[in-house]
Amino acid sequence: RTLPLEPIWYWLALSSITLDQQGGSERPMPRGFPPPVASSVQDKVLMLYRGEHDESRPLDEGSRCSASMCRHAGPKLTEAFDLHHVDPLLLSSLLAAWMLNCFEHTESPRGYAVYFVPSFMSHTCVPSAIWA
Repeated sequence: RTLPLEPIWYWLALSSITLDQQGGSERPMPRGFPPPVASSVQDKVLMLYRGEHDESRPLDEGSRCSASMCRHAGPKLTEAFDLHHVDPLLLSSLLAAWMLNCFEHTESPRGYAVYFVPSFMSHTCVPSAIWA
């Protein structure tokens, strides 16, 4: 079964996992696999999707992506790349974070970027203004 999104979206989610989640430095990743990120970077990406990180709250609580492509992508990616150190819900959340918060960076080749502060300025989950 194929995944419904363009490959770049899954690459972006995979580019947001840490070295430990990739299996550590002893496990070489396939050629072309994105390099790992620091956990602080991953925390910021996740904050764009589900707000303040809370260790006591499971990943699926507070998630706002109801699209089946986000929910089902995590398990498929962890299986495809043998990423048994990664919670499938984490990959689903990273995918949703990129889909909902990225800015187009380049057109050719197509590239996206997440800018932490502008992503928070571009929208809010709790509106603070009214239209009169």
